[in-house]
Amino acid sequence: MEARWKIPLMLDLPFRTRAVKGHPYLEYARASLGSHWLEACTVEEVGRNTLRILVDGTLIYGSGDAMPTAAWFDLCREGGYRPRFDWDRDPVTILFHGVLPAMAKKWTSFPLPYRDDGFPDGVVGLPSLQEAHAAFTRRASDAHSSPNATQAAQVAEMLASLPLRAVVLHDRPEQRVDYLGNAIDEAYVGIDLILGNKLATPARLTKVSLPSPGGLHWSPWLAGGRWDNVGGTFLAKGKAADFLKASGLLVEPLAGFDEAFDTQIKHYSAFMDEALAGYLANHPAAIAWHPSLGIQRPRGFETKAGLPPGGTPWIDEVGAVPDPAGTAPLNELHSELRSPP
Repeated sequence: MEARWKIPLMLDLPFRTRAVKGHPYLEYARASLGSHWLEACTVEEVGRNTLRILVDGTLIYGSGDAMPTAAWFDLCREGGYRPRFDWDRDPVTILFHGVLPAMAKKWTSFPLPYRDDGFPDGVVGLPSLQEAHAAFTRRASDAHSSPNATQAAQVAEMLASLPLRAVVLHDRPEQRVDYLGNAIDEAYVGIDLILGNKLATPARLTKVSLPSPGGLHWSPWLAGGRWDNVGGTFLAKGKAADFLKASGLLVEPLAGFDEAFDTQIKHYSAFMDEALAGYLANHPAAIAWHPSLGIQRPRGFETKAGLPPGGTPWIDEVGAVPDPAGTAPLNELHSELRSPP
């Protein structure tokens, strides 16, 4: 009887390990994910292990890359990933914490070249931004830790109780124009930072790129930012009270809480902009997760047939299942394994 394991994969696509092979110079694995083929290998080069991952024969990640390519982001979207509602995960996390460990389960010669946080060197993703968020809240709490309660201390406590759960990028290429209608090569027209403890009551900070005579420029971060007047005006629709409710703190806001909130959000936004710079510089362009800044019904509120009670998809991994005839991709990596030096 074949051994079977169940592994959380984070995508609504069937997964099968098709082949796992070892060699003194490299280790290799091939798997199917939905209708796609995945391949991964670690190779010993110049005294270190390098990692390569392919989807349908195309390289999506190589050691030293900051993120997988757009092809992987598209595959995650095909697998049901929606960042506004799939909290604490992104395509980077799905690949390196879900899919790749499942593929490399039987590798023995070379461990995955991961840092202590479970990602290869140089990789940035949602966890990088979550750590930046946590660093700011720790600093803010330390700065306002006087025995006497103040508005600033109350805001700091509130932010410390609001973990960053998702970053949503809104890319609408048809809106990338200046005031004369000329195309502007800018990657994103909107960014949401989703904070909170419950899907039903999130807190949201948003900024968008706005056209101007000098080209697109970013708006300030706004609490619950929304387009109004048929997209003609970008307004703050959220209030400090919404963030306090999302934090779960059962306290009455002190007088001046709203003003202290506005000040702290400006500091927070400037801090997070630095962390976001590297994230945006490496994020694949034209990944339109959501076509607008409107609210959609969370997928997590629905029950899907065939999924465990928690709604998290699982994969049934079967060791060394033969490939269907004529479907395995024959790429250079596979050929290299078959004919080692």
